[in-house]
Amino acid sequence: MLAALGDVPLIEVEAEGLPLSLVRAAEAATRAAAAPSSPGPADDELAGALFLADAAVRDAGLVLPVPEPQAGRLLEALLLEGLEAAEVRAVLAHLPVTAAAAAKVTALVEAADLD
Repeated sequence: MLAALGDVPLIEVEAEGLPLSLVRAAEAATRAAAAPSSPGPADDELAGALFLADAAVRDAGLVLPVPEPQAGRLLEALLLEGLEAAEVRAVLAHLPVTAAAAAKVTALVEAADLD
């Protein structure tokens, strides 16, 4: 609906008979659908760890999404970037990794007793 309205001022939309409340509801739905998937403001610590983790994945030259065979390299890159074990586990859900790779990284962290 918003795409059909284009750049029409909201006052004109309402004058044409479309309730402003409907336009606002459509606008809110559109904004919610386009919201970034990054951590929210309550996750400031996670945001810092996620920034470092993104840099680690990018700089390590891993295949994306990271497959299970590269889980060891992923963990090494994350640790070299300065992430702690708890941070590694927290950011995995936000990184471009397969579920199998995430599970293997978690298992490697627990096996190495990095806590």
